[in-house]
Amino acid sequence: MRRPLPFAMLVLLGVTVDQLTKYLAFWLIPPSGSIPLLPGIFHFTHATNRGVAFSMLSGRPLIILAITLVCVPVLIRWYTQTWRTGPALLIAGQGLILSGALGNLIDRAFF
Repeated sequence: MRRPLPFAMLVLLGVTVDQLTKYLAFWLIPPSGSIPLLPGIFHFTHATNRGVAFSMLSGRPLIILAITLVCVPVLIRWYTQTWRTGPALLIAGQGLILSGALGNLIDRAFF
């Protein structure tokens, strides 16, 4: 995981899974619809959020896009500073955080 290629593969896998699950949710679950996995306990529900957590900045997509465009290079720089000496769990966490940021960047730019 410490080396750049496994890290890049983790990020690519994370972005792929992120986009695939969103695609499936949009095509398999109607808006405001729900698919019960454990009836009464656990459901997949189609919900949209144009903002960030708890719909913050929901009317400001350019601000969210700008923040993401700043965060992605910062996350990459953080990885380049820690990949040789950081704990494997830190490196994996960085890859997953970067995957989420890139997935959100794709969403903001294209959807």
